[in-house]
Amino acid sequence: MKLYKVPRNNRIKIIGDIKVPTSSPQLIEGQELNFHHIDGMYSYCTTDSGDIVHLAAWTEVELLSTEHESKREELLSKIVEQSQKLGLYNDE
Repeated sequence: MKLYKVPRNNRIKIIGDIKVPTSSPQLIEGQELNFHHIDGMYSYCTTDSGDIVHLAAWTEVELLSTEHESKREELLSKIVEQSQKLGLYNDE
């Protein structure tokens, strides 16, 4: 998937040709980043150590997880737990 198609605030892995401005830290294929948003031709991403990286918007990436998926799973877990306490849900 092209980076420009990834929703904001998601975890990505670089799987294609890497293009960054010369002032950006060097990256390697397979490296994971925190994608924040597209800013023109490039993006605003951060490494796990907090370094800012401007990966080209057309770079091929793999979407690893979404902020929304994590929140959804957490919410569903809480709903099931509360439903079980109230006797409304039985997973058997």
